[in-house]
Amino acid sequence: MKTIGDRISYEKHDHFFTIIISSKIEKWKENAMFLWLLAWSFCGATFVYFLFDGSILGDQKLALFIMLVFWSYLEVKTLRAYLWRIKGIEFIKIDEDRLTHKKSIFGYGKANFVFSNQIS
Repeated sequence: MKTIGDRISYEKHDHFFTIIISSKIEKWKENAMFLWLLAWSFCGATFVYFLFDGSILGDQKLALFIMLVFWSYLEVKTLRAYLWRIKGIEFIKIDEDRLTHKKSIFGYGKANFVFSNQIS
């Protein structure tokens, strides 16, 4: 396997060509993302606590619930970005009749392919 820089490696086989792209980042950036995720999770836990505390009434409870829905969406997006950065790998396989592309986190991911006659 030959490499291009720190993150890209490739190999030519008999009937196909493979490229592997790592999504690793520097350790300090990984730690910064983890701290952001921890702080975001702590804020969400605080919101959930106040939602079920009983000290908030009526419309305030509805507003807090709506805010928690948006918070949950961003929590999932942040978690996926963090997992992609620590364990994500991108696979590209080019053979005679198609190009296959797969984004994988912990080995899980869906492979998408395009036939070579559709590529211009």
